Amino acid sequence: MQLRSPKSLFRIILSFFLTITLTSAWSQTIRGRIRDSKTGEPMTGATIILKNTHYTTTVGFDGTFTFRHIPPGKYMLLATNIGYQNSKETEVDLSSGYEKIVTIDLASSASMLEEVQVTTSTDGKTDRGARRLEHAPIWYRMSCPPTPSNYPRTLRSPTPSNGSAA
Repeated sequence: MQLRSPKSLFRIILSFFLTITLTSAWSQTIRGRIRDSKTGEPMTGATIILKNTHYTTTVGFDGTFTFRHIPPGKYMLLATNIGYQNSKETEVDLSSGYEKIVTIDLASSASMLEEVQVTTSTDGKTDRGARRLEHAPIWYRMSCPPTPSNYPRTLRSPTPSNGSAA
Protein backbone atom coordinates (compact mmCIF):
# COMPACT_ATOMS: atom_id res chain seq x y z
CA MET A 1 0.00 0.00 0.00
CA GLN A 2 1.39 3.31 -1.05
CA LEU A 3 1.12 6.35 1.25
CA ARG A 4 -0.01 9.65 -0.16
CA SER A 5 2.16 12.70 -0.09
CA PRO A 6 1.44 15.38 2.56
CA LYS A 7 0.30 17.81 -0.17
CA SER A 8 -2.38 15.48 -1.53
CA LEU A 9 -3.57 14.65 2.01
CA PHE A 10 -3.80 18.39 2.77
CA ARG A 11 -5.87 18.93 -0.40
CA ILE A 12 -8.29 16.16 0.54
CA ILE A 13 -8.81 17.54 4.07
CA LEU A 14 -9.15 21.11 2.76
CA SER A 15 -11.77 20.12 0.16
CA PHE A 16 -13.69 18.19 2.85
CA PHE A 17 -13.84 21.23 5.15
CA LEU A 18 -14.75 23.57 2.30
CA THR A 19 -17.62 21.28 1.29
CA ILE A 20 -19.00 21.20 4.82
CA THR A 21 -18.62 24.97 5.25
CA LEU A 22 -20.28 25.87 1.94
CA THR A 23 -23.10 23.38 2.47
CA SER A 24 -23.93 24.80 5.89
CA ALA A 25 -23.79 28.35 4.51
CA TRP A 26 -26.69 27.54 2.14
CA SER A 27 -28.72 25.29 4.44
CA GLN A 28 -30.91 27.96 6.05
CA THR A 29 -34.61 27.25 5.98
CA ILE A 30 -37.68 29.39 6.57
CA ARG A 31 -40.78 27.45 7.54
CA GLY A 32 -44.11 28.88 8.43
CA ARG A 33 -47.84 28.65 8.77
CA ILE A 34 -50.46 31.00 7.32
CA ARG A 35 -53.90 31.12 8.91
CA ASP A 36 -57.11 33.14 8.97
CA SER A 37 -56.95 35.74 11.75
CA LYS A 38 -60.58 35.18 12.84
CA THR A 39 -61.03 31.42 12.55
CA GLY A 40 -57.45 30.18 12.75
CA GLU A 41 -58.02 27.90 9.76
CA PRO A 42 -55.09 27.26 7.38
CA MET A 43 -54.90 29.54 4.33
CA THR A 44 -54.51 27.06 1.49
CA GLY A 45 -53.21 28.62 -1.74
CA ALA A 46 -51.78 31.82 -0.26
CA THR A 47 -48.60 33.19 -1.86
CA ILE A 48 -45.48 33.87 0.22
CA ILE A 49 -42.83 36.24 -1.14
CA LEU A 50 -39.33 37.04 0.11
CA LYS A 51 -39.14 40.71 -0.86
CA ASN A 52 -36.26 41.85 -3.11
CA THR A 53 -35.38 38.26 -4.07
CA HIS A 54 -36.63 35.72 -6.60
CA TYR A 55 -37.96 33.40 -3.87
CA THR A 56 -41.73 32.80 -3.95
CA THR A 57 -43.79 29.83 -2.81
CA THR A 58 -47.39 28.74 -2.38
CA VAL A 59 -48.96 27.52 0.86
CA GLY A 60 -49.92 23.83 0.93
CA PHE A 61 -53.22 22.23 1.98
CA ASP A 62 -52.19 22.23 5.64
CA GLY A 63 -51.40 25.97 5.60
CA THR A 64 -47.61 25.56 5.75
CA PHE A 65 -44.80 26.75 3.50
CA THR A 66 -41.04 26.16 3.27
CA PHE A 67 -38.15 28.08 1.72
CA ARG A 68 -34.98 25.97 1.57
CA HIS A 69 -31.35 26.75 0.78
CA ILE A 70 -31.63 30.46 1.52
CA PRO A 71 -28.36 32.35 1.98
CA PRO A 72 -27.85 34.01 5.39
CA GLY A 73 -29.15 37.54 5.76
CA LYS A 74 -32.16 39.67 6.64
CA TYR A 75 -35.33 39.22 4.60
CA MET A 76 -38.80 40.72 4.50
CA LEU A 77 -41.58 38.12 4.22
CA LEU A 78 -44.96 39.04 2.67
CA ALA A 79 -48.09 36.85 2.49
CA THR A 80 -50.99 37.47 0.07
CA ASN A 81 -54.23 35.71 -0.72
CA ILE A 82 -57.36 36.55 -2.71
CA GLY A 83 -60.06 38.00 -0.49
CA TYR A 84 -57.59 38.88 2.27
CA GLN A 85 -55.49 41.91 3.09
CA ASN A 86 -51.77 41.57 2.46
CA SER A 87 -49.86 40.72 5.62
CA LYS A 88 -47.57 43.21 7.27
CA GLU A 89 -44.00 42.63 6.17
CA THR A 90 -42.33 40.29 8.62
CA GLU A 91 -38.57 40.64 9.09
CA VAL A 92 -36.66 37.34 9.19
CA ASP A 93 -32.98 37.27 10.19
CA LEU A 94 -31.29 34.06 9.04
CA SER A 95 -28.03 33.01 10.63
CA SER A 96 -25.80 30.34 9.14
CA GLY A 97 -27.15 26.82 9.48
CA TYR A 98 -30.41 27.73 11.23
CA GLU A 99 -34.12 27.38 10.60
CA LYS A 100 -36.69 30.10 11.29
CA ILE A 101 -40.33 29.33 11.97
CA VAL A 102 -42.89 32.06 11.25
CA THR A 103 -46.66 32.26 11.80
CA ILE A 104 -48.66 34.84 9.84
CA ASP A 105 -52.35 35.67 10.30
CA LEU A 106 -54.27 37.21 7.39
CA ALA A 107 -57.35 39.38 7.93
CA SER A 108 -60.24 39.09 5.50
CA SER A 109 -60.90 42.00 3.19
CA ALA A 110 -64.52 43.05 2.87
CA SER A 111 -65.26 44.88 -0.38
CA MET A 112 -68.52 46.42 -1.46
CA LEU A 113 -69.07 46.13 -5.17
CA GLU A 114 -71.24 48.47 -7.17
CA GLU A 115 -74.66 47.32 -8.28
CA VAL A 116 -74.85 45.75 -11.73
CA GLN A 117 -78.10 45.83 -13.68
CA VAL A 118 -78.73 43.50 -16.61
CA THR A 119 -81.52 44.39 -19.04
CA THR A 120 -82.91 42.92 -22.23
CA SER A 121 -85.28 44.09 -24.90
CA THR A 122 -88.87 42.86 -24.68
CA ASP A 123 -89.61 42.81 -28.41
CA GLY A 124 -88.43 39.21 -28.73
CA LYS A 125 -86.41 39.76 -31.90
CA THR A 126 -83.24 38.30 -30.48
CA ASP A 127 -84.79 35.08 -29.22
CA ARG A 128 -87.01 34.61 -32.27
CA GLY A 129 -84.11 35.17 -34.65
CA ALA A 130 -82.01 32.58 -32.82
CA ARG A 131 -84.81 30.00 -33.03
CA ARG A 132 -85.24 30.63 -36.79
CA LEU A 133 -81.53 30.22 -37.33
CA GLU A 134 -81.54 26.90 -35.48
CA HIS A 135 -84.13 25.49 -37.88
CA ALA A 136 -82.73 26.99 -41.10
CA PRO A 137 -80.96 24.70 -43.59
CA ILE A 138 -77.19 24.55 -43.23
CA TRP A 139 -76.55 26.05 -46.68
CA TYR A 140 -78.63 29.08 -45.71
CA ARG A 141 -76.82 29.58 -42.41
CA MET A 142 -73.47 29.56 -44.19
CA SER A 143 -74.44 31.82 -47.12
CA CYS A 144 -75.60 34.92 -45.27
CA PRO A 145 -76.21 36.14 -41.76
CA PRO A 146 -79.87 36.17 -40.76
CA THR A 147 -81.67 39.49 -41.09
CA PRO A 148 -85.42 40.11 -41.34
CA SER A 149 -85.14 40.93 -45.05
CA ASN A 150 -83.36 37.77 -46.21
CA TYR A 151 -84.81 35.15 -43.90
CA PRO A 152 -87.83 33.07 -44.91
CA ARG A 153 -90.95 33.83 -42.89
CA THR A 154 -92.28 30.28 -42.73
CA LEU A 155 -90.40 27.22 -41.65
CA ARG A 156 -91.47 23.64 -41.92
CA SER A 157 -92.14 22.01 -38.58
CA PRO A 158 -90.67 18.56 -38.08
CA THR A 159 -92.98 15.57 -38.38
CA PRO A 160 -93.97 13.96 -35.09
CA SER A 161 -91.89 10.95 -34.06
CA ASN A 162 -94.90 8.67 -33.35
CA GLY A 163 -95.79 8.54 -37.06
CA SER A 164 -99.08 10.40 -36.86
CA ALA A 165 -99.58 13.32 -39.22
CA ALA A 166 -100.33 16.71 -37.78
